[in-house]
Amino acid sequence: MSVLGRGLTAGLAVALSLTLGGCSGSEGPPPAAGDDGAVNGTASPSADGYDFAADPAKLPRDAAGARALAAVIAPDPAALGDGFVAATPYESDPGTWAVLDDACAWQREPLPDGVLSSLSRYAEAPGADGEPPVRVTLVVTVHASVESADREVTTTLEEALRCPDQQLGRGEYVTGLSSFGSAAGVRGQNSADDHVVETGQYTSDADGGPHPYTWAVDRIGSVIVGVSVRGPADEALATDALAGMRSRVEEALG
Repeated sequence: MSVLGRGLTAGLAVALSLTLGGCSGSEGPPPAAGDDGAVNGTASPSADGYDFAADPAKLPRDAAGARALAAVIAPDPAALGDGFVAATPYESDPGTWAVLDDACAWQREPLPDGVLSSLSRYAEAPGADGEPPVRVTLVVTVHASVESADREVTTTLEEALRCPDQQLGRGEYVTGLSSFGSAAGVRGQNSADDHVVETGQYTSDADGGPHPYTWAVDRIGSVIVGVSVRGPADEALATDALAGMRSRVEEALG
């Protein structure tokens, strides 16, 4: 069950209430207090929703299977559009994942219990008319259970509240982050079990800035797919890339 659609702890309900109110998205603003769709500051699912269910026999049971699945789901740079090529480095170690530390800086750490694999692929395309390049990160994280994947969604929502300004890497920063989350069936969201979007401003020593920053995440059962876009990109880039990754999950596990 989605962590965004079930009963929440008091602390998380407050966090999600602030989060959902902090960023407007294509699905519209959250319900006003007293609306029939609002529960503890979050929206309750409607009758419509996301009905894909993975074939249990196709779910990976170990790290090797999870890594193979992630490699199939994560697209090659060319799938992002004309001009995209592999960045250097191209892939992360799938035995590690990105963690936001107490100083609001991202670090790669060994996978915790419950996470089988986390693969990141990095791509870039030259900017038009002298603009800086567009940089894209594609992430596939395979969990051992839906509950573990739920916890990652919760953490993603809380991170923008805890750290609206973050250091992505050496000389790379995002500021003014806000996030928006919808469970399946909420405000017309019927593409995934959970959907989260973060937006902010990106600056770097190499590319200057500020430039637009988007981090979009979907949970499909026990699999998390995410797309980060940094730089002057078409707004549809993150949406289209995420949709392609969702399709790959459904094809692989359906």
